[in-house]
Amino acid sequence: MRKSLLIGITGVSGSGKTRFTTALKKEFGERMCLIVQDDYYLDHPDLDKIHPEDIDYDIPAAIDFDLMVAQITQLSEGQTIAVPSYDFSTHSRNSNYKQQAPADFIVVEGTMIFSNAKLADLFDYKIFVDTPMDIAIVRRMARDIVERGRDPKEVKRRYLTFVRPGAYQHILAYKGLADTLISGEIEVLNYVPLIKEQLEKKYFQKS
Repeated sequence: MRKSLLIGITGVSGSGKTRFTTALKKEFGERMCLIVQDDYYLDHPDLDKIHPEDIDYDIPAAIDFDLMVAQITQLSEGQTIAVPSYDFSTHSRNSNYKQQAPADFIVVEGTMIFSNAKLADLFDYKIFVDTPMDIAIVRRMARDIVERGRDPKEVKRRYLTFVRPGAYQHILAYKGLADTLISGEIEVLNYVPLIKEQLEKKYFQKS
């Protein structure tokens, strides 16, 4: 039985990791499936006691890593899983579970996926999109304000209160675990052919 190759792709918010991952998935087509950390956020049933703007999404405790590890393990063993779906407007999971079949290449993308030891140990290949914080914040603010219509003051407050501290504690602190660093200061799509070649070789070696 041919086994799946598990790849972890991470970087700070605004690093370009999602852009890179999307392009890589397009190259591999159905041979690659994508699991996204954002789908595994935990519910916040206590919204009557806490304001939504005070929810910290940038700490590992906000993620259901136990479920991620269990499902990614099942997927790598050839089982189909039901991926949860998180609704940021209600700050809770909804009923739109997605059936995900296994594939030759399983990519897990998210900001804090290296911070969980059990999850990090599953990866056969780890990629870190290395982007300076000043560049990443400009990209994030442009996205949140222009594309998502959020209030600039709230975007700045959330960045300084949660995003920036979380990046140093739970993302950049684990950069040393990566097998490959991709510079987010240049066009990340330029790395796609090289990474595709490396992954194909690793898959052949594992199989």
